[in-house]
Amino acid sequence: MPLFDLQVIGERTFIFGIFFLPIEKIRCNATEISPSGEMLVFSAEKNGDSDIYLIDTEGFQTIQLTFSSSNQENPAVSPDGKYIAYCSTESGTGEVYIMNIDGSGKKR
Repeated sequence: MPLFDLQVIGERTFIFGIFFLPIEKIRCNATEISPSGEMLVFSAEKNGDSDIYLIDTEGFQTIQLTFSSSNQENPAVSPDGKYIAYCSTESGTGEVYIMNIDGSGKKR
């Protein structure tokens, strides 16, 4: 069961807190609910680096979408719910990346 704090900023709702995954605890840094309300996308720090995760709000299945030794943070879901934009330091500097909602098709 997640412990979190809801914050409404403008028209968006963000959730901050600690999420308990099946075998580990990770600190959630930034979270956004998809426009449909079916998915929760968040960045979380684990082992010193942040990655992007997706939780299905129906069954609470957690899927890690990025796997990098750099920081992947501040995810934002597109209005149609098909894409996630996020900040990454993968190239050595902070840049905006876009990927499909399932984590495929990552590009700068």
